[in-house]
Amino acid sequence: MKRKIHYSNDELNLFEQIQSVVNGYLDANSSGHHANTSYFIKIALIGGIWIAALGCLFMVNSLPELWVVYGVLGVFNTLVFLNIIHDAAHQSIFRSRRYNNALFNLLNIIGGNCYIWKLRHINSHHPYPNIPGEDMDIGQSEVVRLNSKSPYKWFHKFQHIYMPIIYLNYTLFWVFFRDFNDFWKGDFVRGANKTYPVREWIYMILYKVLYFSIFLILPYWLLPYSFGSIFLGFVIMHIFQSILSVMGLLTAHVNEYSKFPLPNESGIMEDCWAIHQINSTNDFGTGNRIINYTFGGFNFHVAHHLFPNISHIHYAFITPLIKKVIEKNGLTYQEMGMFEALVSHWYLLKKYSKRD
Repeated sequence: MKRKIHYSNDELNLFEQIQSVVNGYLDANSSGHHANTSYFIKIALIGGIWIAALGCLFMVNSLPELWVVYGVLGVFNTLVFLNIIHDAAHQSIFRSRRYNNALFNLLNIIGGNCYIWKLRHINSHHPYPNIPGEDMDIGQSEVVRLNSKSPYKWFHKFQHIYMPIIYLNYTLFWVFFRDFNDFWKGDFVRGANKTYPVREWIYMILYKVLYFSIFLILPYWLLPYSFGSIFLGFVIMHIFQSILSVMGLLTAHVNEYSKFPLPNESGIMEDCWAIHQINSTNDFGTGNRIINYTFGGFNFHVAHHLFPNISHIHYAFITPLIKKVIEKNGLTYQEMGMFEALVSHWYLLKKYSKRD
């Protein structure tokens, strides 16, 4: 059994203060913390283009068209994840858990695995963001060193050079390797000696077969192109997916100013839960309408970590309320532009490319 992590007491009653102002906003909205009409218009648009692109994949007339459609699918696979799947995983779209779970299962269709992702994100990342050894979203591979608590390898001195290239293959690595590796290693939430249910192994394999059939095998069977040409399109799709995914994931938690605190020997964190969430999370590009619309609330990441069960459609409205309470209590609300945050992540790679 893994050691339990506990947060210090909230001496400022900070979360109660934040919750009070946020509840005031939610009480004035008929949808409460769930999705509203504008959200459903948005996901109808994104979902409609995604389905249309998937249909176009089997009707292309040339290789350039094939590769363009794969690229569009890469973009919209990611937008479906950011705007629909992520909210559904947090039960924030519908009041009905059944309907949320139905949309969450789209993750299996675009190459992920609902079971393992939920353990990583809901049970590991959200309770313990940026805590080395506890947040599995920042502890994915020894190839990259993101904090001083990670062991130093000789190749890390080049990580600021090779990681931007590796990031282009982030989701390709995910669908081919990461889910299988996570299942093989054992339950990282309860301890590696705990195995996953056999039915989840079966579901994972069946959904992977379905995914590769839709995006790789069927295009090869139905279209008059070589497997190499189809696979190149598949790789192009993942390059676009990876770029958008990395833009959302790296900018929120991992930059040169990010903190990666450890608990003391008793498993007690120095800060309370609310302050830890605020200190370990970074907003990005909140003044950019395109980023606000497409990134599914990932750029309002402080609000998301404090209120993960609130639909992202509300984050632009509750973030100014949250920011006022944070600053009133003498704390720092962290925000950057998207480009600034990406550059800051590169400086983090450079920083930890050196032996401490």
